[in-house]
Amino acid sequence: MTPANNERLYTLFFMVGVTFVFISMVSALYYLTRDTIQRNQELVEKRAILQAAGIEVPKSGKAAVAAYETHVRKAEGTDHYHIMKNEHPAGYVYYAQGPGVWGEIIMLLGLSPGRDRLTGIAVLKQNETPGLGARITEDWFVRQFIGKRPPLGRVEEGQPASETAFQAITGSTNTSRAVQDIINQAVARAARHKEGM
Repeated sequence: MTPANNERLYTLFFMVGVTFVFISMVSALYYLTRDTIQRNQELVEKRAILQAAGIEVPKSGKAAVAAYETHVRKAEGTDHYHIMKNEHPAGYVYYAQGPGVWGEIIMLLGLSPGRDRLTGIAVLKQNETPGLGARITEDWFVRQFIGKRPPLGRVEEGQPASETAFQAITGSTNTSRAVQDIINQAVARAARHKEGM
């Protein structure tokens, strides 16, 4: 073998060795932290359910879990939750999803006992443009849905909105339309579910 071939083989084996070491380290780190990651994901979802239900979300994780256990009951075999206050039904939280501009948007949608008013929304997943469509996770945007009566329309950001309209995000018409469609379709499904009870 020539020295040039030896150098190429050395480079190849070195790269394979380095890749193996780093993959092993990342895999070990994943296995060591996967339970913590899963608990944190469950806590994020529990907080989002409380937010959508219009229940104040405690700052501490332990208090948030306690609030969840007090107020939320999973409806067996369905994609929604029953919200309880003082052991009485006080509303529902439904999953709502649909296409955004760059990917799927997944939300939680809180509804009143009659399923005719929103108690809140929470965005679980979105891939919208940072600074534009991604603003659907901002507090001002999310809070404006409390008490709205679907089906919803849109007005321009900064304009007064009625109980059946929300302020769209300036420069993000398609994302705002996607949120509108996701909410309206989820509320229509919830109404059909109510009729089927």
